[in-house]
Amino acid sequence: MRASGRKWEVGGSAFTVSRSPFPVFKTWLLLVLKSAPNRKPKIKDPAEGKSCLMTGFGTENRKPFTPPSKKLSPRFAPGFSLIEVVVAMGILTFALVGLLALFPVALQTAAESKSETRITQIAQSVFADLKASPLSANVLIVGNDIQQSGNRQTVNFSTAQTHYIGYNADGTCVGALTVDNYNNGISGKGEFILKLSSVPVTPSTIPALSTITLSVESPSTVPEANRQKVIFVTMKGDL
Repeated sequence: MRASGRKWEVGGSAFTVSRSPFPVFKTWLLLVLKSAPNRKPKIKDPAEGKSCLMTGFGTENRKPFTPPSKKLSPRFAPGFSLIEVVVAMGILTFALVGLLALFPVALQTAAESKSETRITQIAQSVFADLKASPLSANVLIVGNDIQQSGNRQTVNFSTAQTHYIGYNADGTCVGALTVDNYNNGISGKGEFILKLSSVPVTPSTIPALSTITLSVESPSTVPEANRQKVIFVTMKGDL
C-alpha cells in the first residue's frame, strides 16, 4: 500500500487518500470506505411513524419495526390481594350489622308515632263534644253510630264522675266499659281505653267550674298497671 495521492474506487465512487504520516489511520479509513455499500442505515418512515431498515440508499425490502412485547409477570399483574378482600369484607359486614340494627328501632318508632297520633285525635274529639254542650248537661258519645240514642249519654260534669270508653285503632268509638274492664283489660272491644273524670273546683264557684281529666291508655288487653297512659287536662264551666 502506497500513500502518495492514490485513488480508490468503492461502490462506484472514487475516493482519494491524501498523504499522511500515519499509515495505520490510512489503512483503517480505506477499510471503512470499502465496506460502506453493505451497511444498512436505519431511517424513520414518516407515513407510518415507524422505523425501518433500508438497503443501500433505496426503499426496497422495507421492513416495519415491531416493538418487543411487554408482558407483566404474574407477580405484578393488576388485581386485589387476599388481605385487601378480607379487610373490605370486614368493613362491609360491620356497616351492614349497624344498618340492620336500626330496622327494629325504626319500626318501633313508627308504631309509637302512629299510636300517639291516634291518641291525640281521640282526645281532641272528646274535648270538642264537651265544649259543644253546657257543663251540667254534657253529651258523651259512647258508640260508633251517634244517631242511635243509646250511643249518647247526658252527663253532669259539675259533680265528680268517671266514665270508661273503648276505642278502635282507627279512632272510632266501640262503646262504654265497666270498672272491671278498665282494671283487668279487655279483648275485642278496641285497642284504646279512655278514662274521663271530672272534679268540681272547691270551694264551689258561680258559675260552676270543674277540672276535666282525660286519660287515653294502651294496649287495652293488659291490666291497668301495665298500660301506657297519655293524660290531658282542661277546665270547663257554665259560662
